[in-house]
Amino acid sequence: KEAYVEPFYISTLLVTQAQWANVMGSTQEELLRKYEYFDVGNSNGAKYPVYCVTPQDALDFCKALSSMSGLVYDLPTDIEWEMASNKPSESYRMSGGNDLSEIGWARKSMPVGLKKANSYGIYDMSGNIAEFCKINAGIGLKGGLPWGNYNVGTKFTFTELEEDASSPFIGFRVIMRIPIKE
Repeated sequence: KEAYVEPFYISTLLVTQAQWANVMGSTQEELLRKYEYFDVGNSNGAKYPVYCVTPQDALDFCKALSSMSGLVYDLPTDIEWEMASNKPSESYRMSGGNDLSEIGWARKSMPVGLKKANSYGIYDMSGNIAEFCKINAGIGLKGGLPWGNYNVGTKFTFTELEEDASSPFIGFRVIMRIPIKE
């Protein structure tokens, strides 16, 4: 199946807890209380990915960041995410390689950007936490999950998310679409 995709920039890192606080004015601890998650085993800190957000929280972040910057930010679509995960000439099972110990984290959330990036310079697309993406008219997940079975790879899509879905194992990254001049 072929699809036309407008040019875009994708963030090289997952949105961090520090970025969330700077844009949204709330902390990771407040998100945990809001969604009634306690002692989930994830670590908190400025360089850790934000988690326990809903799809609407992620979209609200994009809207607030757009307002602050004057640029247009959004969640990537599943196709945009896949395009950013590996170059077409690569046949890796995971984004950036086949050895998770080199490119991602399994069974734990860690600070972003510590493992090897993929060939586009994008980190943590395999391992660390899953990421919200736009899929058709809804929201789904892409990327690696810290509790996943990495023998089957980490480029998967889970498309049936509740509107208020949040989890200690889900975060997001943003894209900025490039306006086309005619």
